[in-house]
Amino acid sequence: GLMDHATQWRNILRGTAALVPRNGDFEDNQSPAVTGLAPLADGAGRVVNIGTDNGSPSVLGWRILTADGRNAAGGNNGYFNPSASTYAAAVDSVNGGVLPGMAGKHVAVLDGGAAGNYFLNTTRANAAGDTAYTLTVAIGVRDNPATFGGVRLDILADGQVVATASYTKTALDGLKGSDAAGGFTEVSLVYETGASVAASQPLAIRIAKAGGAGTVLDFDNVRFTAADSGYSQFLSHYFGSSSDPRGGSSLDPDGDGLSNRVEYFLGLDPMVANSAPRMTIVSEAEGRIARYVVPLDPAITEPGFELQYSFDLQSWLPVASSGDDAVISTRTGSSWTVEIALGTHPRAFLRMVAP
Repeated sequence: GLMDHATQWRNILRGTAALVPRNGDFEDNQSPAVTGLAPLADGAGRVVNIGTDNGSPSVLGWRILTADGRNAAGGNNGYFNPSASTYAAAVDSVNGGVLPGMAGKHVAVLDGGAAGNYFLNTTRANAAGDTAYTLTVAIGVRDNPATFGGVRLDILADGQVVATASYTKTALDGLKGSDAAGGFTEVSLVYETGASVAASQPLAIRIAKAGGAGTVLDFDNVRFTAADSGYSQFLSHYFGSSSDPRGGSSLDPDGDGLSNRVEYFLGLDPMVANSAPRMTIVSEAEGRIARYVVPLDPAITEPGFELQYSFDLQSWLPVASSGDDAVISTRTGSSWTVEIALGTHPRAFLRMVAP
């Protein structure tokens, strides 16, 4: 126990705490290797009692709270081993009672209580920049779909909701491609950070029941994963690692005069020299026009990125919201075309501002 405690503190101090939610398959409580307890019999369950029963079990790794997060949630909440009384196919004589989508015999349950009650799992991992976090959960709809209480998934950073998604029975039917009743359907939620995030933003996940009394929510196989996105994904693709020393945003390893960050926004290879897009001036009936075509990566919509124009290299205005009738801006597909009426100005300038 002391070694486990010390290891957890070491990982927190190093910033290497695991993102994987503890007991995401809801097997730990009844695992002989963890608690010495055998799996529950078919149809049996353990309810977390918020009354005077001090022997009531907790669900390891999770808290079960009311919608406002201030109190323990009422209702028959905990975990159980589904049987034919809830899922016809979940009998222990068939595949050990484990339905497709389940991870072991036991699943979590929110049964009755007020609408919005939820399971909360707080990780010790902090949010990192340029990362896509994915929460995946297998949601059960019993043979009697009228009992299904709906589900809401939330991802939180430092206690604030940063991503949320809700699923009704109809939505689950669509995901499964058939009637979702009688089984489990996987749903997911993604939270993608930008180039930077505030320090010390611990991540948490919660699974809430939308319905109140008379409804239930069964779920299992909770996973929370992280993958490079944005600029980190760009570095991993071209350098093999997001921490490669050649990947600094201001560096120019191919020597073409374009920094890695600029090549990221232009959708270019940072290891192959490229010519920077150039502005051309064309003659039209209305007057002289400066035209600039920027070959942007269409997948990038990162906040803080914009194009700006100037006539004197001192005063700069954003292209997208300049309010200037002399500027025409069109962003389609993998390019951004900007046309600036020069009027009496001898030239115009365009620059990219990247976060």
